[in-house]
Amino acid sequence: MIWPKNKANELYFGLSDGKVKAGILKSNQSNTLYSSDIYVVSLACSPDGKFLISGHLNGVIHKFNFENSNLQKLVIHTSIPYCLAWGTDILAAGNDYKIVFYNDIGSQLQTFDYSHDEKLKEFTVAKVSPSGDTIAIGNYNKFFVFLYNNRKLVWEEGCVKNMEGMYSVTSLCWKPDGSALVTGNLCGSVDIFEACLKKTIFKEKFEVTYVSHSQVVIKNIETNKRLVIKPGLSSEINKINIYLDNYIVMHTKESLIVGDLDYEKYSELAWNFNSNEKFDFSNPNVCMIFNSGELTLVEYGNNDIMGYCRTEYIHSNLISVRLNYNNYIGVGKQQPIKIIAYLIDLNTIYIQDLLTQSLLINLTHDSKIDFLELNKSGNKLIFRDRKRHLYLYYVFENRKVTLLDYCGFVQWVPNSEVLVAQERKNVCVWYNVDDPDKVKVSFLFFFAFF
Repeated sequence: MIWPKNKANELYFGLSDGKVKAGILKSNQSNTLYSSDIYVVSLACSPDGKFLISGHLNGVIHKFNFENSNLQKLVIHTSIPYCLAWGTDILAAGNDYKIVFYNDIGSQLQTFDYSHDEKLKEFTVAKVSPSGDTIAIGNYNKFFVFLYNNRKLVWEEGCVKNMEGMYSVTSLCWKPDGSALVTGNLCGSVDIFEACLKKTIFKEKFEVTYVSHSQVVIKNIETNKRLVIKPGLSSEINKINIYLDNYIVMHTKESLIVGDLDYEKYSELAWNFNSNEKFDFSNPNVCMIFNSGELTLVEYGNNDIMGYCRTEYIHSNLISVRLNYNNYIGVGKQQPIKIIAYLIDLNTIYIQDLLTQSLLINLTHDSKIDFLELNKSGNKLIFRDRKRHLYLYYVFENRKVTLLDYCGFVQWVPNSEVLVAQERKNVCVWYNVDDPDKVKVSFLFFFAFF
């Protein structure tokens, strides 16, 4: 019996009369997929969930197509295929001491012959890891682990774990992130084994576990936040960096991966590296990548580039990006705000809609600008010029308001429509800008300097 992870409401089981059935959990009923009249000894499902294979007592392995209900004889294995697993390729093994790998059309790719091992008995069970490139096979007092080499495109024996008194391994299960293997044996013992190629401690704060050549688990030791990263565009991870104790930048041969450990999200982009990339993480939920005068914006959790813009002014005080899925533009318009404000020159602010990649505002000022920042909703912009004048700009109303004639410091209060500004040397002014018609001083707070 198997229960594929991408078919939450269906499980499949084989019977002694040769039938393979699907159990429908919602209706509590089952239906026959096909019948071969030969005892079913094993089942496996393809990684994409489109095919089912079954091993039978006569050595035949059948392949069933869910889309068109087509059944075909895939291959006749050299023994009874008690072990059947489908990862990057198909593995079959039984009581002839051989482990054989096939492709999806039944051609034999590799054979591992262990007939020289006198202590070996029949192979009992096989289980593929969630990544598809690692397969564990149980035997007597031991189990084997095979790894797929993405460079050579072959399977290699990763390790053989021997445990006297373990007896026959009757069941196997992988942890969802592939970092641990659970075994069950004939005597009822359940054991958990850590499974990884290597493990390192990064900056004494992060535990980096290489589950395979193409999968890594990054864990914050203090907060226990975990991020499982498996590149989809590349076969091997080359380099990992962690910035500001939270933001992950990972290089592969064909792609760039950026992630946020706190929110446990990452994005992968096809990328050609030139070693001149600069990364900025000052905006929430957005990574900014500056390269050769072009700014690339990436939203964590989205593998599509959110937008581009060209600017030479890449300081965090001169670029502001906001993503807002809660407030909408206008009445009745169901479109979230994705917006960026940046300098095209020191006197000109561009405000760009990242959803349509169109320019919303071209705001020209008579004095050079040294600070700008959008509010959390992305509909208001504050900016300050070299003369220390502070302005508030309502983006979708195209209206500018002067707040202060002199401002030494200004910033939006996080997650609010309130900003704080230093008006004079010892006076801090709080503004509530929630009302577009009135901008009022809420109260004054005096700092004491000693």
